[in-house]
Parts: sequence; C-alpha cells; structure tokens
Amino acid sequence: MKKLLFLIALTAMTLSVFGQNNQNRPERGGNFAERRTAMYKEIGLTKEQTEKVKKLDETRDADIKKLREDSSTDRDAQRTKMGEIQKKWNDDFEKILTPEQLKKWKEIQEKNAKEREKRGGDRSRRGGGDRPAPQD
Repeated sequence: MKKLLFLIALTAMTLSVFGQNNQNRPERGGNFAERRTAMYKEIGLTKEQTEKVKKLDETRDADIKKLREDSSTDRDAQRTKMGEIQKKWNDDFEKILTPEQLKKWKEIQEKNAKEREKRGGDRSRRGGGDRPAPQD
C-alpha cells in the first residue's frame, strides 16, 4: 500500500513539474490565429479591411497547400516559392493599409524581428541553415 501511495505521489509531482515547464517560455499568447487577430486590432483594421485580409489569407493558404501537395517540386524550390507567396501576401496586405496603419505594421514587424533574434535567430530555415550539402 505504501508503494502504491508513493507511486501516486511521484506521478503527481512529475506531472506538476512538466505542467510548469511552459511558464519559462517567452509570452507569445494564444495560438497563431489569436495573435494575428490581436495584431490586426492593434493596427486598427476596419471590418472592410479585415474581410480583404481574410481573403488574402485564404488565397495564401490555398497556394501553400497546393505547393506542399506537389511532390514533384524539390525542397529548395518549395522554399523559394513559399517566400514568393509570402512576399505577394505582404505586398497585397500593405496595399490594404492606410499610411498610419502601415507605419504601425512596420513597427510591429521590427519588434517581432528583434524578439526572434533574442530567442535564437531566424527559424524560417528549420533544416539547420549552415549545414553543408550532402556529399553524393
């Protein structure tokens, strides 16, 4: 009986330690959609602008899905195309904004870039950026 109580207590302590593990992470707030919505609110998008951005998002997401499903494209080409898709989204998004909103957007982008740098740099290249190419 004592062994059973000890195991239960040990399990509870272990779970509580793992549950607290995320408390040390930099605060990023909810999921991506929630952070994006908060950012749009911070910029001050109108309902009309929000609808336009939603359509941009849908188009971008469909393009990315199509690209990921295309197994005939190699990884580097996919990465390049993904960058082109994101650049087009950024350009179209900036056209929707007023000059004041664009200024605020640029400030947020700069702030986010600095935060990413503090956390360990650009993570857009998840494969490990500076690794040498495999030898054939």
